[in-house]
Amino acid sequence: MSALFACEDPATWRSVYGKYWEVVEAKAKRKKPGKLLNLDKWYQEELPTLISSRPDKHVTLSELVKLMEWKLTRGKFRPRLQQLAASNSEDTVEKCSRKAFSLLPDVQAAIAELSALKGVGPATASVDPQQDWTPHRLELCLWAMTTAEQQQLPLLKDVDVKADSVAEKCSDADQRPAKKLKTR
Repeated sequence: MSALFACEDPATWRSVYGKYWEVVEAKAKRKKPGKLLNLDKWYQEELPTLISSRPDKHVTLSELVKLMEWKLTRGKFRPRLQQLAASNSEDTVEKCSRKAFSLLPDVQAAIAELSALKGVGPATASVDPQQDWTPHRLELCLWAMTTAEQQQLPLLKDVDVKADSVAEKCSDADQRPAKKLKTR
């Protein structure tokens, strides 16, 4: 688990998010060149414009499928998840997403509504590139930090990740005790 997860310093999170595109570009060079970068740009730039341009905000089936492709290209590829998302009907996706947008700013209710779609869980349902710090935006930071560490990218070496107050609160007493050996 990334040390960033326990970090409570907003400046550190903003710093990691500021390096997000550099991490995406570095990862894109190692994976299928261009695909990750193109999908990420579509998600960050085009999708919000498409959704906002509609009188009644909603997502189409093709956008949901592309959103799932974007998500799976960034991490572990799970073809069944892609198939489940594609198996939703156009009508169901539009109705569900319309209702979810109408439920905002009640994020929990909107996420619950979108999670009713096949292949869509809370992480995917919370994707909103227009909002500032959503659960998904936090996940982007964790992804960037973890990816940079796994691929040994020097991009985030200047980011000081400290679990300040969390580390201080955790003591040896909070740790799980060692397994006791049986004695006769």
